[in-house]
Amino acid sequence: MFRKRTTYLSKDLYKMLKPYKQDIIILPQKSRMIYDFLQKYGVSNTKIIKEILGLSTSTFNFYFSHLLREMLVTAIDRDNTMNMSWSSFNWGLYSQWEVDNRYVEDKEFLYEILRRQLSQKEIDELLMKNKYNDMQK
Repeated sequence: MFRKRTTYLSKDLYKMLKPYKQDIIILPQKSRMIYDFLQKYGVSNTKIIKEILGLSTSTFNFYFSHLLREMLVTAIDRDNTMNMSWSSFNWGLYSQWEVDNRYVEDKEFLYEILRRQLSQKEIDELLMKNKYNDMQK
């Protein structure tokens, strides 16, 4: 998630961004609760996660966005298709999605790719560890 939008990454870019992300320690408690649910029960859709954990839509969206930003969860497959341009997803942990655990750590190439679309400030924000204390409700 970047600029408050879901962002689809190539496998190569994912592998290069991973060393800067996936920090479970800095997650807010409710984000960790969602993460733990997916870890324990596996792939699930938004409706079930919200119902089981007793989260409102706005609370779920806020704390789930932390998991997306840290690249800890991803859409595993489609859940329901409402129309041609709108569908819901089944969510799971990235560990379920990953097949190859060998990751490229080429920082110069990563910066080269990111500079094509982002300012230096946006790159710095993307690669720094998020400061969740400022964002918590």
